[in-house]
Amino acid sequence: TGQTARQIQPPDYQRFRYIIAMDRMNLLNVQGWAPVDFAGEINLLMAYGKHRGITQVADPFYDEAGKFEQVIDTLEDATLALLEHIGTTHNFHRSSS
Repeated sequence: TGQTARQIQPPDYQRFRYIIAMDRMNLLNVQGWAPVDFAGEINLLMAYGKHRGITQVADPFYDEAGKFEQVIDTLEDATLALLEHIGTTHNFHRSSS
């Protein structure tokens, strides 16, 4: 897809309305680096939706292969919930096709 991971940059706080972290350590970092005038939302991905007590995205790299499927399912659910939150917050409606 041509996408790569990178560390958050100061201009990201002006460019993006939502900054989403996967775990508490990343959340604390991006909150700490945020300028005082940042008007967007910084949150854990898992804060959106209902995930039965899961608050962070697990790293399945060091676990058994079956954990990857669990993480993918959890990520899909959380991202759909995030999109719903954004749609509701900004009054966006999905078009039915």
